[in-house]
Amino acid sequence: GSSINEVVAHVKATIDDPDISISVHQGNEPSKVSSSTSKNYSIIETTIRETIKDVIISPGLMLAGSDSKHYESMSEDNYRFIPMRLGPNDLSRIHGTNERIMVKNYKEVIQFYSRLMENAGR
Repeated sequence: GSSINEVVAHVKATIDDPDISISVHQGNEPSKVSSSTSKNYSIIETTIRETIKDVIISPGLMLAGSDSKHYESMSEDNYRFIPMRLGPNDLSRIHGTNERIMVKNYKEVIQFYSRLMENAGR
């Protein structure tokens, strides 16, 4: 939740050396934190329980960037979730060479989103 300016100020204060300069070349302000106690989170949680039986459900932190920042003015919460099963070799392939998911997992993703739409429409 820290702004870019807050991070720069913290780094400068921590280094505390006038011979070292700090500059920002690129960055985005942090996304809002989405509620894990809202009705919409509950719908997602219910849908996971209904469609993917062998997982533990908990809120998490997405470390990568996403397009959700463009929707913050439209929705109080923006959940960055896809029920994608990743093995140890899969992370390096996301948005890269040989990106793929298992056919069985692809079916789970479709089932999840179909059920999510049903649950959200209730």
